[in-house]
Order: sequence, then C-alpha cells, then structure tokens
Amino acid sequence: KQSKRVSASKRYKIEKKVREHNRKKRKEAKKNAT
Repeated sequence: KQSKRVSASKRYKIEKKVREHNRKKRKEAKKNAT
C-alpha cells in the first residue's frame, strides 16, 4: 500500500496546476452561461 505523502515541491506543482485548471473551467462556465 502506497503512502499518500508527497514531496512539497510536487504538491506545490500539483496545486498550481489544479488552480489554473479550475480558473479555466470557471471562465468556460461563465462563457457558456451567458
């Protein structure tokens, strides 16, 4: 069974990617709503 711990740098990278992704998604949603 693999541990859920991730190195700090990796976590930061993933967090950044997720944030960007969410921002893009929200923008798209807004565009589609109008």
